[in-house]
Parts: sequence; C-alpha cells; structure tokens
Amino acid sequence: MLLEITDLRVAFGDVVALDGVSFSIDKGERVGLVGEAGSGKSLVALAIARLLPKAAVMTGGIKLDAPSIAIVRQDDHPSPDPLKRASELVADRTLLEALGVPADRFASELTPAQRQLLLVAMAIARKPDLLILDEPFVLLDAPGQRRLVDVLAARTMAMLVIGHDLAAVAILTSRVLILEKGKVIEAGPTGDVFSRPSQDYSKSLIAGARIRARTLMRSPIGTDLLDVNGVSVTYPDRQRIFRRKPAVTALDKVSFTLRRGEALALVGADGAGKSTLARLIAGLGKAKRGTLAFERMVYRGRDLPRLLRKEISLVFPDPRFAFNPELSLGASVTEPLLLDENHTIEEQSERLVEVLRAVRLTPDHLDLYPRDLGLYDLQCLALARALMARPKLVVLDEPVRLLHNRQRVEMLMLINRLRADFGFSAIITASNLELVRHIADRALVLDAGRIVDEGTPGALLETPGHPATQAMADARLPEVGIGVVAPVGRQSSRARL
Repeated sequence: MLLEITDLRVAFGDVVALDGVSFSIDKGERVGLVGEAGSGKSLVALAIARLLPKAAVMTGGIKLDAPSIAIVRQDDHPSPDPLKRASELVADRTLLEALGVPADRFASELTPAQRQLLLVAMAIARKPDLLILDEPFVLLDAPGQRRLVDVLAARTMAMLVIGHDLAAVAILTSRVLILEKGKVIEAGPTGDVFSRPSQDYSKSLIAGARIRARTLMRSPIGTDLLDVNGVSVTYPDRQRIFRRKPAVTALDKVSFTLRRGEALALVGADGAGKSTLARLIAGLGKAKRGTLAFERMVYRGRDLPRLLRKEISLVFPDPRFAFNPELSLGASVTEPLLLDENHTIEEQSERLVEVLRAVRLTPDHLDLYPRDLGLYDLQCLALARALMARPKLVVLDEPVRLLHNRQRVEMLMLINRLRADFGFSAIITASNLELVRHIADRALVLDAGRIVDEGTPGALLETPGHPATQAMADARLPEVGIGVVAPVGRQSSRARL
C-alpha cells in the first residue's frame, strides 16, 4: 500500500475543514477525489505533501510508503524556470509533443495552459510511485484536456486525481470519493458511484454536471447589428524582437455578421484568436486592417465611439481581475452608468436592484469587496455590471472556463434566461463546442486567426468540416451522470467509464 490516510482531521481554529477522511491507494491504483469548491479536496493533497498552512491543526494518520511522490498543486502559479526551454526541463520530447507543449520554447514564452502542462510533464518525467494532481484541467482548453487525459491514462503509476471535472476523473480512476464539507460521504468504484450514487448530495453533484437542453432561448430576430469586415490583428513575436515587422498574426481577414437577438459562439483552441476578436469588438485593441461596424457606425477597436460604449459590454473570463479590489462591489457594479448620465439617483437604484435580482443576488452583496466572494458569485456580479447600461450586445469571453461543473451549468442557464429577459445579442468565446451548443444559435470555429468552419454547434460536432473542428469534436469526454455508464456521441469507441 503506497498511501493510507486514517481519520484525517484539519481545523483552522474553530472551523473544521476536513473531518475524519480515510482512504488508501495501492501500487498502480488511481483514485479520484471530487467535490464542490470548499469541500476540502485540495487540503487533502496539501496534508499528504506536508504543505498545510501554519494555522492548520492536523490530527489523524498519513502513512506514505512511496519512495517518491510528485504533486502538481491547484494554487501553484505555473513557474518553471523562465530562462530554460521546455526540452531542458523535460528531456522526453515525445511526452512534450503528446501534451502539446512546444519543446523549443522558453518557459516564459508558453501560455498559462502550456506552463501548467509543462509542470505536469515535469512531474511525470520523475516517474514517481504516486502522482497527485490537484485540479489539473482548469486552465486547459478542450483539446488540451483531451491530450492530458490520454497521456495520464497511458501511465502505470499510482495517481490521486483531485478535481471537479467528473468526465476526466471517470476516465482516469477506478475508485472515487465524494467530499462534502470536509467529509467523505460516498466512496466506491468510479462507474458505480457516478452512475448510481446513493447520497442526495452525490446525486445533486453528478446530475448537476450534465448540461441540459437550452431553455428560454430567443431565436435570431431583426436586422444586422454588427458587421466585421476583413479584420486583421498582428503582434510582435517575442522570439523575433529584433525584426522590424510583426511576425505573429492573431486575426487574419476575419469577416462575419451578427444579427439582433442572436447568440454567436467564437470557438477555438487556445491561441486561435477568439479572445482577441472578442475584445476588439468590445473596443479593446486595434485592427491593423479591416473595420467593424456596430449599427453601421464604423470603428477599428479602441476608437469605438463614446455613444456606443454603453451599447456593448464585455465580461472577462476571470472576475477576480475584473473588479477593483479597493472598491466595494456596489461601486464597481454601478460604474457603467457613468457612460449614461441621463438617469436620476432613483432610476439608478431601481436599475441596480433589477439586475441584482436578475442574477439572483441581493443588495447585501454590494457592501462586500471582491475578496469576499467566490468565483461564481463574482461572475454573476460581472454579468449584473454588464447589464447596468442596458447594452444591445454582451460579449462573454470564456464566461464558464474557471467554474466547477455544476456552476457551469447554472451559469449557462442564467445567461440564457438573461438573454430572454433583457433581449440582448451575445457573443460567447469558448474552447468547448459541447458547452456552447446549449447557449449559441450559431458558431464560428477559429484556427490560427482565421474562420475555418461555421454552423450550429450541434452540426459542427456531428459533421466537422475542418481539422480544427474535428479536433474539438474528438476532444469531447464521455458524459457522466446518473444512469450513464458509457460514453455518448463520437467518443463511444475511444473510452469507457
């Protein structure tokens, strides 16, 4: 037995974070640990690695009989040596290639997701007896997640996989434990627990991870709202700083039209250009060539006319960086009203209460600061702020990427309901076609800054027309849920629960 945990208890003063956690891992065995935010999953990993905060008081037993362990922590800001190339940190180029990490790039030149994968590669390369992975999939796009799952599935080392992505845990583990408020409430073979849970919390957690059909969705109505015509954006390549001309093309002659009331998804792997395009539409950045026209008013990015600023709102992927930490949430949420001064204090208050109710929050939240709330509530407030000025277009850049499964489902349902209630058009960026099929009327697939495919998300998943779309379709993981014991769709021949 490599690891045996007996009656583990971790407390911070009077707050008990872990309460009586017990489980073991044998040689070559893979165990999953799942639960919602705050359930105590990450504390288990920290306790095993003897990395608990100084304020923590731990009791119980942890017996580790593994000559070597490796851990990749959730709260590690990926920081491999920035002055070394990936191939210098991991000699196995085949492993780097399988994970999609450019071997000849310096660590400082990698994207956050690539640096996360590099850390995992460094851990695997050590060939530990036990590999502990704490939320390894959060930063990854759908193809990156698929690559990591395939690489891990091919390894023989023992693993403790901690995460909220039930589909990935289902593929990688033979046994799973479900945590609720620091306690193990259910444990057993992964397939049995995920398809036939016995506890109410487990049923809710697993059922909540399944995305249901679209609700409250409005069909496209009206005339053209936004026209993007031959837009190109370039950036200097950091590897070629001594060359006079920019070498990296972020967007290359992109053209499309968005109609009033339509929800359009911009889908692609990391680096495809979707976020660059989303922010350009919202008035950030500048197109080198081409133009954008919102209600026939032409602009090229940051020159978006002031009159249109209140008509287009942008919601960022990580709400923790979208709010000023020194301002109360109430002050931040009301900022968009500065663009429209034709409202009395009473009208502003009514509008504020209306948007808070729309995202199912209360005025009590307005006295708090960003540090006081979790990611989901902060993203709800970001949506509320985006709706304050009653925009005609809301641009949502990866709005659910950092959320847990059930939170993702709830956020998608909320966005659908807000579209119905407020009647705005929407542009949503994502790396997962499966997610946007439940929220978008139409999807554009981007690859290397170009639009390479177009259609409804469902049609693109079933009959992808471009290799980039095919990669997105193949990246789908098996569906997990009550009564689901086998993959669905295109993945049926690739993996089994």
